Amino acid sequence: MTRPAPSTSHNAQRRRWAFCPLCGHEQVELLASSVREPEEALCPDRCATAWIALAAVRSWESGSHALALRRRAESEAHEPHAPALSELLRQRRKDGDWTVCPDEVLAKLP
Repeated sequence: MTRPAPSTSHNAQRRRWAFCPLCGHEQVELLASSVREPEEALCPDRCATAWIALAAVRSWESGSHALALRRRAESEAHEPHAPALSELLRQRRKDGDWTVCPDEVLAKLP
């Protein structure tokens, strides 16, 4: 005996939509199962630009001698690391604070 196919409404209920990795908004046009890289689920305008700005800041931070010295001093003093600029910006975006415009961040980077 074969089972009847599940109803369309049941399939619709099982769908899971993707969420923007930066701001957390649901991407109702994008199934979570189709997302392979976080960038694929970004909101098209503001979050996409902010993602580029965060990547640029993180790249700059990874080569920053001053940041490396600060991290070493924090470790030697057994102090917790103060957040880096990229971490602060990411948290502000996640909290919905867009007072620091991603375009302005990009314009200030070398």
